[in-house]
Amino acid sequence: MASLTTATIDGQEILRAKLFDFTEAAIRLQPLRDATLYAAAIAREAGRTVCYAVNYRPDSWSEPPGTIRQIQKQAIAAADLILMNQQEACFIFQAYKASQALTAAQALGPATVLITAGEAPTLLASGAQHTTVHSFPVDVKYDVGAGDAFHAGFIAAYLRGLPVPQAAQWAAAAAALKIGQPASTPPPSSQQVEEFIRQAHPPDL
Repeated sequence: MASLTTATIDGQEILRAKLFDFTEAAIRLQPLRDATLYAAAIAREAGRTVCYAVNYRPDSWSEPPGTIRQIQKQAIAAADLILMNQQEACFIFQAYKASQALTAAQALGPATVLITAGEAPTLLASGAQHTTVHSFPVDVKYDVGAGDAFHAGFIAAYLRGLPVPQAAQWAAAAAALKIGQPASTPPPSSQQVEEFIRQAHPPDL
């Protein structure tokens, strides 16, 4: 990835996809940052959905906080879907509450913003709709990977055509399954996530 530049981006390859997805790792350094944002622009201009998952790793950056915030906001403005956790949101927007960061993020242009908060409900802004999506309490066996599982689960559900709130619920279930299993357990399958949701929500509820 580090060798990618705007000159090496193949626009036709990007247009073969239904969705362009990138994370913070793709915008930390140049020239990858410009290449990633250029690719996102190609996808968005062609009507493809662009998703940005913040996944912020402070130790991987050499820039001061103000510059990092500026770059993060640039990436957020380049996307349609934003996934981040409460700490990331409050850092980027220098907010005391995640709800404030939610509004500030949406003001940059993305149609949908999700802010996770561990066991607390996920905040969701999608168009004019602001709501919450509950989490799934589990006995934590390994507390690493919940964010990645949420990210992957949301994209999988979204590409299957689920509405954003249901895709977020699906993602929350995938995250709960991930941390509810030992470290060596493979990521949950679609069938496992669906069964987990069925058991958590009986048909009569």
